[in-house]
Amino acid sequence: MPKDSFRGWGVTLVDSLDTLWIIDLQDKFDMAVNAVYNNISFETTTTNLISVFETSIRFLSGLLSAYDLSGDDRLLSKVRDVRDMLYKAFDILSWLPILKWDFHAAEQGDKQSDPTGLLLAKLGSHAIEFT
Repeated sequence: MPKDSFRGWGVTLVDSLDTLWIIDLQDKFDMAVNAVYNNISFETTTTNLISVFETSIRFLSGLLSAYDLSGDDRLLSKVRDVRDMLYKAFDILSWLPILKWDFHAAEQGDKQSDPTGLLLAKLGSHAIEFT
């Protein structure tokens, strides 16, 4: 039975990209990149609340590492899609990321509130990934 693939975005597929490249499974890597490029859209999601940190470390980092290894421009296109989506989670007064960002509220232009507390590790991780 299929399960939610982390907000409908296929997290296991993205997580496996760099491993497929590193262990020299180029044909599988190319199939996976095609699947990511053609089937994952960061313009929609199966849920309302998105963990900005998890999305950043799983998708942004996963796609960046696979792009860095392979140079495949299809991955860079998806990196830009994730980046553009996540930037909206920083669009609050403090410019610190929202912990749980309401995707659909943001899509309708609703403002979201500043986070009540952040872990330094999460901020540091965002700084690395967005750099």
